[in-house]
Amino acid sequence: MWGEGGGVVEAQHAAPLQRRGRVRGVSHVSRFTFHVLFLLLLSAAPASAYTFLIVDSTTTGPAPFRWDPGRPVDYLVDRGDLSPTFKNADAVQLIQGAFDRWQNGAWGGQRVSDLSAQYRGLTNADITKDNVQQFEGQTVVIFDVDGSIINALLGRGAGGEVLGFSEATQFDEPKGLITAARAVFNGSVIGKPGLGDFEATVVHELGHFLGLGHTYVAHELKNGDPADDGPIPTMYPTSLDDDTQMRTLEIDDLAGLGALYGSPAFRQMLGRVEGAASWSGGLPALGGHVEVRHLSDPGLRVGAITGYLQDGTGGYRMAGVPPGDYRATLEAIPSQFRAESGIGPYEPPVRDLFSTVTYRAPSEPSDFTRVSASAGQATTVNFTVPEEPLPAGLTATRFSRLNPVPLKDADATADTLMVSSAIQVKGVSVFVDVAHQYIQDLKISLTSPSGLTVILVQYVGFSGNLIETTFTQQKVPELSRFVGENAAGTWTLTVVDSEPEDVGTLRRWWVTVLSGSGTTALRSDFNGDGKVDFDDFFLFADAFGAKRGGSGYDPKFDLDGDGAVDFDDFFMFAEDFGKRL
Repeated sequence: MWGEGGGVVEAQHAAPLQRRGRVRGVSHVSRFTFHVLFLLLLSAAPASAYTFLIVDSTTTGPAPFRWDPGRPVDYLVDRGDLSPTFKNADAVQLIQGAFDRWQNGAWGGQRVSDLSAQYRGLTNADITKDNVQQFEGQTVVIFDVDGSIINALLGRGAGGEVLGFSEATQFDEPKGLITAARAVFNGSVIGKPGLGDFEATVVHELGHFLGLGHTYVAHELKNGDPADDGPIPTMYPTSLDDDTQMRTLEIDDLAGLGALYGSPAFRQMLGRVEGAASWSGGLPALGGHVEVRHLSDPGLRVGAITGYLQDGTGGYRMAGVPPGDYRATLEAIPSQFRAESGIGPYEPPVRDLFSTVTYRAPSEPSDFTRVSASAGQATTVNFTVPEEPLPAGLTATRFSRLNPVPLKDADATADTLMVSSAIQVKGVSVFVDVAHQYIQDLKISLTSPSGLTVILVQYVGFSGNLIETTFTQQKVPELSRFVGENAAGTWTLTVVDSEPEDVGTLRRWWVTVLSGSGTTALRSDFNGDGKVDFDDFFLFADAFGAKRGGSGYDPKFDLDGDGAVDFDDFFMFAEDFGKRL
């Protein structure tokens, strides 16, 4: 969804069962200005290339949902006007043109998909806030002339700031199909200062309508210069310096479309890049962003998320890569891309941000290895991410529970592990792997042998149906309450399902205990006083804008290690703000 400030703050729900009087789907909404987002980041407690609407089955694992590729997507359009000056005929033409842009998406003169979207006429009545629920279960594009429909669907006030949103409303879960969806566009705020380009919003939201999620490709080109925005895909989760650039589909958009609805030409004329990412210690590196960038045409880029649709293996697979030579990188997705603006299924961010890893074969002396993509062929590229070094004097010991445990419906499920080592805790992190049909229903907590309980996550908006992440003291500062305890005894992970009907599985979890003579530290505690506060903010502000090799550059402020103290580092700092040892 797109909203004030041009920012995109999108809510995704990928569970296809009815509850509380409503079919749940994927919803995309943007309503906050950048300034509000700035303040939210400072006050908050604690991924890609193309992605999809996914549903995670406890038996078959995560799978993308799409429309039946053997049938056209038949849609109706509201017979009312979009606004007093944007009449119905013009609005219908805009919608048809946006659908045509997706279904006719082509590379090298060949359509990349077999998708067909067919306009089937106008609804039998002008849709209003009073009758909108009568169209539940129909595939329809709705025009909200005064914001009242969006107020009715999203809550009071939303109609004054939301430009549009889309959601899948019905599914055939066994077949992995979307069977109904709706998009709502708000004519009352078109042209309002700070909102994104309306036509770009329509194309973006209809991408969601068809089953596509967000991408992180070419993110660094959103740099304040509108001239650089051209290669950024339509499905990028926030608005650009020049939003009109998002009216046009890029190769990453086409690759995602082809991966869902690929034509024979798509598979024959384009290549694949696939592989896996792992930490140097052997664990899969989940939720990282792999991007291949053409060596002679840097605007030609495709990407993928590690572990995405690979059930926690760290594997990735990107289809739709034009033949040619590329440079391949693996990078972390900044933590501001979460929840409504999430990329991929992993929420919150899987690990603290790591520095970008450029693919280099073990025997290659240069700074990168050329990756060649060939038509109709797969190229394998694997990444190893260096483990973050432990503070001096500390040792990490992992205690695991790897047996799947079904979660009780509308009840609490407790699973335990025994630690026999009588070691003093200097730090704790917790890895949790949960699949559930409606992840927002869950509260997860950890209880130590002493009986102390810390809530890891509760009832938050995730962008998928997985929690597959490591909770560290930087993400959950309350974990520091375990410091000083004796680790020996029974540790308990409790998952509370707050609502009936949806089910899931606790697939695995483990506790990593730090012990020894050292101490842990906060990455944004620049003055070393054990807390991240405004004193650290002023230090960071003085360093903002510095680049490696230039005046004033200090690597401790370059939190993502990319050689520049910029907004990516600011968002990392904002995530840490308020934390203390």
